[in-house]
Amino acid sequence: SCYSIESLSDSSVWNHFIGRGIGLTPSGDDFLIGYISILTLFDQQKDWIKTIATLIKKEKTTAISLAYLTCLMTGVVNENIKSLLDIIYVQDKKIVQEKIDQMLLFGHTSGVDTLYGMFIGIKAMIVRDETK
Repeated sequence: SCYSIESLSDSSVWNHFIGRGIGLTPSGDDFLIGYISILTLFDQQKDWIKTIATLIKKEKTTAISLAYLTCLMTGVVNENIKSLLDIIYVQDKKIVQEKIDQMLLFGHTSGVDTLYGMFIGIKAMIVRDETK
């Protein structure tokens, strides 16, 4: 499946995303931040973090993205992501929708890119569970 976490086992795939795009946090970084945040939620990030740790470099991306990615290496996520993950299990869909709407306003495309990474991460976890 195209959403399998195993499909991202090749470091060249990760390397392709890091620093990809323009802005304070390039789209590729935002996608990875969202994706790894979901893997962290399901405690599936350890192998991927080892791979990314060897790839993130000061000259490869922006200082802000480098800070976000470095924080992820220690299990720390952006406040917007954490608050969304904290309310994911809330039964009130309006609260979840409001938080998603807030994230969509973050940066030029950062919110959308991060949410997309989170979506793909969730799909990867569903595929993983279905295959086990």
